[in-house]
Amino acid sequence: MLDQKNQKIQARSCSVGDSTRVENISVVAGYTHVGFDLYKNHIGKDKLYSWTIKSSKSEDIGYAAIQADFRYLDFRIDVYSFPFFIASTNWYMPDSIVFAGASMGQGEFSLLDFSWVSASDMSVIPNINASFEDKPHYKQFDIGTKWHEHTLRFDFVYGGTDPSTDESGYVFSDSSHFWTTATRYTYSGSSNKASLLYSYVMADVNAFGLLQEKNSVKRFFFLPAGLDINTVKADFQHLFGSNPQTASAFSARAMFLDIKLALLWDNRRFYETLAPNRALTSSIIKTLSFSVYNRSFRIYGTAEADVFDAGFGYEWNKKISRFRIKPYIFTDFFYAQADVDLRNRNETSNMLYSEHTTDTLLWEIDVAGSLVNLGVSFETPKHIFAALNIYQIIPFHFNLETPFHKKKETPPPDQPIEPDQPFPDPNQPIPDQPEQGTSKKGKSAIKELLSGAFRNGFAINAQIGLRF
Repeated sequence: MLDQKNQKIQARSCSVGDSTRVENISVVAGYTHVGFDLYKNHIGKDKLYSWTIKSSKSEDIGYAAIQADFRYLDFRIDVYSFPFFIASTNWYMPDSIVFAGASMGQGEFSLLDFSWVSASDMSVIPNINASFEDKPHYKQFDIGTKWHEHTLRFDFVYGGTDPSTDESGYVFSDSSHFWTTATRYTYSGSSNKASLLYSYVMADVNAFGLLQEKNSVKRFFFLPAGLDINTVKADFQHLFGSNPQTASAFSARAMFLDIKLALLWDNRRFYETLAPNRALTSSIIKTLSFSVYNRSFRIYGTAEADVFDAGFGYEWNKKISRFRIKPYIFTDFFYAQADVDLRNRNETSNMLYSEHTTDTLLWEIDVAGSLVNLGVSFETPKHIFAALNIYQIIPFHFNLETPFHKKKETPPPDQPIEPDQPFPDPNQPIPDQPEQGTSKKGKSAIKELLSGAFRNGFAINAQIGLRF
């Protein structure tokens, strides 16, 4: 959770579930409530440039699953109330020397409802209420082998999202595809357990925003992006005893994450990142805006981040009378570094000429710190259990550099460019013209937001349940 003067982020969840098994049939059912609140208040030089964006979302999710197990084969169906369903099957050889599986899923999500409100009564767009909807689908295949305490498994997943554009008004969605591979090795001995994982994710995302009215559909937002993620993760656990239910345990883990993001360029009409004129509802102002004055923004560039995390912890397993108490402590040490090179191209045109201004945003971020997790779980002989976990970020180092450059190009007055004519191809280098000074206001605002989230990082998790 993050709560500062002009921004707020809060999230919550609660779940309950149960399962039963009769012969070779297993049934699982449950209910989860999730919710979050987002709030950002931007104070400009006056009311005309001040606005608030906020979202409050609560979702009640029900789910159920049924699984049938046979000697060398099982089938399973999972159904969620989004709606979303998953069908899967697994095949085993004797002693799991070779095993394989396949699954597929498809459904629909309504992930976010939010509103943008202008502080000015004179604003052309005083209020925007929008939603984000998606129709994801995927297929997964895996194969592996097990020999004594050793298991090796390979997974391959591919899928995508189809746009959901059934609602009227402002709708955000995306049309994307992705694929991922993962290779995992695990060792499970009597006292020691270890695992090593490598995974790769590739995704092509085409996010867009539409204004849908009775006789009109306008795309006012479009952002094509490419994403690559490499992950290496190792885990280790040692039990001080032969019984996992009564033994204390030492655990350690390490992870390296490399993320590359590319926001692609497309100079076609209606492919602008943001075109505010098209976000106007049908009116005389909208008609005049397209013939007299147009403004749009194109954002493109690259970003790369590397994250390293390593930690260790210890869980005490104590029996007091007929009760069992398990205090727990885990400390993570992390370092993250990111380089961002983004271009924001502001394009303006009217009946006589066109011009554009290109801003280059260079961000260099370094973060180091620790995440401490303190917890305790409690079990009674009547199968009642409870747990409490507290998480707190402890910052060691935070640094943000934001050099800022700007270049403006305007055609000569005697060589006008028609409003519909494409702008110059940005693949041809546009020289950066350093300003006389650095944009310190932008730097301090970004640094305040990121360092605020870094300082105030705190979370708490509580559980209570009954086993029978």
